Amino acid sequence: IMSKNHIYQWVLHIGLSLSLWACQTPNSASTGAGVKVPSQASLTQESLNPQTDQATNIPSNKSDDLLIASLPAELDIPTDPLAASVPTFDTKTDITQPPPQVRVAMLVPRTGLGAKEGRDLINAAIMALFDFKNDLLDLRIYDTKGQADVATMMAKTAIEDGADIIVGPLLSASVEAVSAELKDKNIPIISFSNNLDVASAQTHITGFVPKQQVRRLLDHARQEKLMRIAMLFPDNAYGRLIAQKMQNYAPEYGVKLVKTMAFKPGAIDYSQQIRQFANYNQRRWQRKQKIARLQNRNDRASQAALRFLQQSDTDGPPNYDAVLLAVTDDISLRNLSAQLAFFDVAPPDVRILGLQLWDSFANLHQEPALIGAHFVAPDAIGRQDFVRKFERLYGTKPYRLSSIGYDVMSVISMMGVADKAGENWDNFDQKILAHPQGFFGVEGLFRLMPDGISERGLAIMEVRKNGVQLLKDAPKRFSIPPSPQQQTQVTLPDEGEQG
Repeated sequence: IMSKNHIYQWVLHIGLSLSLWACQTPNSASTGAGVKVPSQASLTQESLNPQTDQATNIPSNKSDDLLIASLPAELDIPTDPLAASVPTFDTKTDITQPPPQVRVAMLVPRTGLGAKEGRDLINAAIMALFDFKNDLLDLRIYDTKGQADVATMMAKTAIEDGADIIVGPLLSASVEAVSAELKDKNIPIISFSNNLDVASAQTHITGFVPKQQVRRLLDHARQEKLMRIAMLFPDNAYGRLIAQKMQNYAPEYGVKLVKTMAFKPGAIDYSQQIRQFANYNQRRWQRKQKIARLQNRNDRASQAALRFLQQSDTDGPPNYDAVLLAVTDDISLRNLSAQLAFFDVAPPDVRILGLQLWDSFANLHQEPALIGAHFVAPDAIGRQDFVRKFERLYGTKPYRLSSIGYDVMSVISMMGVADKAGENWDNFDQKILAHPQGFFGVEGLFRLMPDGISERGLAIMEVRKNGVQLLKDAPKRFSIPPSPQQQTQVTLPDEGEQG
């Protein structure tokens, strides 16, 4: 447990050494400097449990105010001193701390498009900083406003401020713009995108890549002997990409993609499309014909088949074993699955399959047509711990992918930890970002590949009557490690380790 002096030193260190500044935007008055250091700042009681910009005293439009990190509730800070007289510090005070050696610039929207997601990513990064306590980092926040041109200007400002590494941006267009701006700089970019088109040796994408999800799903289908798959996908860029990946990779797994159909995202009634997709009219006609033939037979097998058909809508399942619902929203998922069941496409005859986006949809088990469905997702155990801690600290549920912000900052933080532990690494080395055996994070096993793509170990989840449950574990290691180096464990510290 930390002593009081250690705690106050840590509080001062967060204010100075981590330098978590609210940086200026192109619309603000400025003298060209990326960060204006205030003469004095203080930790407020509100900053201990922020929920909104107002609650945390984080300005939305000012560029010269200090963004104060919230303190984890588990830190053993004396309550009386905080309640009675909150410690303050002056930026000119001589604090005997080692100078920051790695300057991390985080480019995310704090205002504008994606502001909620951006703030949650910031809070997740702050959690990682507190958890791993690496005093070699200097983290600064730059508001991209969700705009590519602003992100480019913020990247320029970050470089002028001496950034060693860029974390973000969030949106694909911003990532592309920043990558183009910094292409001649030896500055790694770890973005939150999953767009393969922006990945490069310099620009890493840490989102969930569709190609890996499709491959994991096809491997699972082969193991489950679901060799004939039909697919419903939204008529947008995401849906067409998934359809293309399924067509490309299905033959490698011996799986046949027997039918595909695009649907309009956001619609409510898909009945005509699903009727056609299910070949419902033909199957109904075949049922009627079979019943007519069986009614003239008196043997036991024929009478049993007759009773089965009389209780069924069709003569049997369609000509596929599973249906992939590559949806981007839970309303479409529920509507499509319910209408598939209505037209007699449902378990146990036909398995419903899904991809990682299903993992962001709540209460899937409340839709009867989804019971028994399988989908690809990262291992949920680490994320559940992360969500509980985030809610406890900030009083709100985190953006689904904010955990990636935690993982990214954890990896960066652990570079210095590994150096202190005597590993043969520099304090900061870009090669560590592509640690060949990868890392275990909140979202499970992952590694940043030399081509900029983030490779992930994915689990298979099943929707059951009591909720979503793990069906098949995610891999614990990558199958072909590039080197004998060991994986690095990135985990949330236990409750007893916070102080």
